[in-house]
Amino acid sequence: MNKTIYGSTLAAAILLTLLCLALPSYQWASLSGSALLKGLAGAGALALGICKITFFPIAIDKWLARRRLLALVFFLTASIALFFSVSATSQLIAESATATQNGQAASSFAHRQAVNNVNDLNNAIAALTDNIERDVTAGYRQRAIDQQGELVQLMQRRDAAIESVNNLAHAAPNGTGSTFLKNLTIGQGELSLSISGATGAAIALHLGCVLSILALSQAAAPVNASAPQKTAEPRPAKEKNKGRKEQQLDAFRSGAVVIDAEKFNDEQRALYNAIKKGDYGQQPVMRNIINDTVITGGHKKVSPVFECLVQDNVLQKVGRNYKLTSEGQ
Repeated sequence: MNKTIYGSTLAAAILLTLLCLALPSYQWASLSGSALLKGLAGAGALALGICKITFFPIAIDKWLARRRLLALVFFLTASIALFFSVSATSQLIAESATATQNGQAASSFAHRQAVNNVNDLNNAIAALTDNIERDVTAGYRQRAIDQQGELVQLMQRRDAAIESVNNLAHAAPNGTGSTFLKNLTIGQGELSLSISGATGAAIALHLGCVLSILALSQAAAPVNASAPQKTAEPRPAKEKNKGRKEQQLDAFRSGAVVIDAEKFNDEQRALYNAIKKGDYGQQPVMRNIINDTVITGGHKKVSPVFECLVQDNVLQKVGRNYKLTSEGQ
């Protein structure tokens, strides 16, 4: 990954991470209840968002290290966290889009007219109700009964007007919020999948966040990639041609710890020969061999084998890594 792509991916990862942590936390914190409940809900959403971001790279590392069960546990946990984050973000976007749409509808001329009609009908119903009550009090019962039918008609007209107001409020104007409320269809025929625009936007946000984090975790930083690598100086030919006993004697004279391969058990000798033949590649990794439980005893048994291989000039230590020398190939 070159510097331009790395920098762009880094910027996208930072922005998407902030968004994908803030949106679900805000949505969960908007739950009805006490301030403590809202704070706990927001903190829970934030923690799930962090797990979603960190657990996917950890799952990949564990899988590559052949710790498959642990990798599946991390992957499943991250997937569940991703699902809840996408769901919360989708609901927040849909609610915001609906509120925007309703606000646009409320500002339209037709909606204002419908609201005014409802208000007029309410006033007429209130006036007629007062007249009926006065007639009943004055003893004009027949006239009060006749006005009851008119009152019922006014109430029916008011109910119809209220329904018209609700329909106008939920109409889809050509405004900002309507894009997220439309359905998106992916595929054709029986293989097609329909999701809301809000859900599609939430999926794009969170997948973009996870993938950008994965890309950065798998790529080397530009500074490290361009830094010159230290190479070990070649050993003199005379020293390379020394036998094991002579090399051990030189190491003893220099004060270094001498590893005697003759004291290895069968598993250690088999591991010594396997690494020397290149069975673990040109750059054998001690951690992978320990994790794979190639021999019993873990680091305590594997480390002396690597030290002996370095001592015998079969392996060359470069930083924290090891690679086979010409003698080990």
